Amino acid sequence: MTAIAKKRAATRGRVKKRSLLQEIWHKKHWYLFLLPTFVSLLIFQYYPPLSALYHAFFRWDGVTKHFVGLAHFRYMFTEDWRFLASIPNVFILMVVKTIFVSRLFMPILVAELIYNIKRPRWAYTYRLLLVIPMVVPMMVILYLWEFIFEPNFGLANSLLGAAGLEKLQSGWFSNPKMALNTFLLVNFPWIAGGGTGLAPLIYLAGLLGIPDAIVDAARIDGATGLRRIWHVDLPLIMGQIKAMVVLGVIGRLQGYAPQLIITDGGPGVATLVPSLHMYKQAFMYAKMGYGSAIGLVLFLLILLLTFISMKYLRSSVEY
Repeated sequence: MTAIAKKRAATRGRVKKRSLLQEIWHKKHWYLFLLPTFVSLLIFQYYPPLSALYHAFFRWDGVTKHFVGLAHFRYMFTEDWRFLASIPNVFILMVVKTIFVSRLFMPILVAELIYNIKRPRWAYTYRLLLVIPMVVPMMVILYLWEFIFEPNFGLANSLLGAAGLEKLQSGWFSNPKMALNTFLLVNFPWIAGGGTGLAPLIYLAGLLGIPDAIVDAARIDGATGLRRIWHVDLPLIMGQIKAMVVLGVIGRLQGYAPQLIITDGGPGVATLVPSLHMYKQAFMYAKMGYGSAIGLVLFLLILLLTFISMKYLRSSVEY
């Protein structure tokens, strides 16, 4: 090997052995374009939860703070009756509505109906109709449902009166015995999965991804209709089901917009949820430390439920 060849080989070896930091420094001008994005992430995405984790152990009003240790958590689970009353409310909404209705049953039913449409034009039309609600602001939808259940001139009581069912008329959101059940009716027929048509489209994408060979084999074996859905479709879209359940749990435990807009958690604590209680404590009563403690409990609860869903929600075809 000549001296020139040895020099070129040594040069290539040095280039290959360049470390990650050296590679980043070599292309530093490209990483400068990413700097604003990462700075924004650090400020608006990472700093707030880390700050809440730290201030959960302080009596903090946003300005002054005093270390109190676990006092917030003791008060939360022993004396704060509003927080304790809000826990059953959020679990009822999460289990009955978010998971079984608007994240599982109705979206899967609609996805199956569209999947079995033979004409591509009609299937495309129905997919388009599911996308249209995405452009409607959530505030508009909530105010519309508030009007529907308005006790004096709302659509629900008007229809019941026209049908001669005046005895069934109610102050839907103002009646403590009816308020939480009325929230279960919001977004009827629950196809949208949280205000958008995303859930049925995700399930439909999973159904379209099932190989034709499996569908044909199931048809030959006599697995048609509900039998095919139960034994073929559902096991093969379990990944999508798991994702929607996890997103539903996270969204329900974090969300409080419907309760804030329509009832403000009332009447009394009939529709109060922990996230709304956290918001009020932190931003209405200036108990930022206590609000951070509630947020930390919700974070741990979401983490636990997500772990349970990911570990135990699986089908026979998953490994």
